[in-house]
Amino acid sequence: LVSCSKTEDDLSEDSAVLKADDPVTLALRKFEGTISGWMQDDLVSSCADPYKSKFFEGSGPISPVGQSQIRIDYCAFTENNHANEPPFYGVIENGSIEFTDSNGDKIFATLNGKYVIDRMGKRWINTITAYDNIILGGTGRYQHASGRFDIRGWQDLGRSDEPVGIEGRTEFT
Repeated sequence: LVSCSKTEDDLSEDSAVLKADDPVTLALRKFEGTISGWMQDDLVSSCADPYKSKFFEGSGPISPVGQSQIRIDYCAFTENNHANEPPFYGVIENGSIEFTDSNGDKIFATLNGKYVIDRMGKRWINTITAYDNIILGGTGRYQHASGRFDIRGWQDLGRSDEPVGIEGRTEFT
């Protein structure tokens, strides 16, 4: 809800101007989409042992942002099940996500979650679940963005171009 008042200046009769002292409530919006890209090892690790530094770069439509470029940096640790047989379970920590829309405005968020690497026939599949990621703000029109979202999906580690889903709620003007 935004409070507005009409003015008596050169604006058309249907125009409204927001007064500086009028209350503004940010709109709660659904935040969802799919991203496709490549996951890689980061050769310059900023993670403490036994974690390994990884990154993901990709793109895809994210509602209500639109077509976006995505960069994810995170620390990953795959637990050894002592039998060296799949499935392998892993943890994602200290992650950061940067979404960049077509105007160059950015949304910044955290990333923490889990993954499972298992075989599907001859393919190695990475199933990703990252819940309750926090939107920390951004630049431009996302400067005051806030909210939470989940990432779920899977990737064929031989191809790494399978889409990964994003879903949640965010607030921004």
